[in-house]
Amino acid sequence: YNIDILANAQVTKILCKPQQTTQAMMAYGVQLNGIQHQNVYIDEDRAGEVIVCGGAIGSPHLLLLSGIGEAEQLQQHNIAMQCEVPGVGRNLRDHIMQGFRVTFKDENLRNQPGIVYDGTLFQNLSAMKQYVMTGKGPMAGTGLDAHIFTKSCVAAKHATRKSNDLQLVQVLIGEEVQGDRATQQTATYFNYDNEKDDQTKWRKKNQWITDDEMQKSVLATVMLVRPQSVGALTLQSADPRKSPAIDPKYLSHPDD
Repeated sequence: YNIDILANAQVTKILCKPQQTTQAMMAYGVQLNGIQHQNVYIDEDRAGEVIVCGGAIGSPHLLLLSGIGEAEQLQQHNIAMQCEVPGVGRNLRDHIMQGFRVTFKDENLRNQPGIVYDGTLFQNLSAMKQYVMTGKGPMAGTGLDAHIFTKSCVAAKHATRKSNDLQLVQVLIGEEVQGDRATQQTATYFNYDNEKDDQTKWRKKNQWITDDEMQKSVLATVMLVRPQSVGALTLQSADPRKSPAIDPKYLSHPDD
């Protein structure tokens, strides 16, 4: 197949028209960057089609901008309705994740030399050589080598929930050696309040953990695999450059 990949091209609208036989709406192309003369059309003679793969946010946003969705919402933004589908933008579920550091109280274990714990240039080059020559060593892994899928106490109480609902991930990422940068990263990525009492951030409870233990720790996360909280995505504007309004409703369901 011949494939054309267009760089810096944002699809802003799906072009629709009624079928000749059934009068049902069908997609026959897309509009790029909100400019009509940049339309791209499918090859109808060869059963061409438009595949929407913009993810949980981009796909419903594009459908709504194209007039495919709930009639009332489309009317609010003066978008001509092509096909009324009330479910577009609804049933938004997200796998929320909380990260945390795993520290090592054993000082001898914590201070063993290696590429993860403040490795020297020689150690890094040696690890690279080992990987190139043998395919083994610290660089042979992805950094996401340990995953555990398990049931929470909530799932265990529901007979209908037979699958795991929690995922534990160990990530081979060390902490910053410099104290200031480490503080900044924990505040940014974990929303920790390391400096002052900020009500919008998590308070760092384990104040007894030393800087050395944090610098020589690894990252782990826990992820909700089957969230019960349901959010929604709606339009803020008919302008495709304007982000949609997203209400994820995180933790609104008691099971989460």
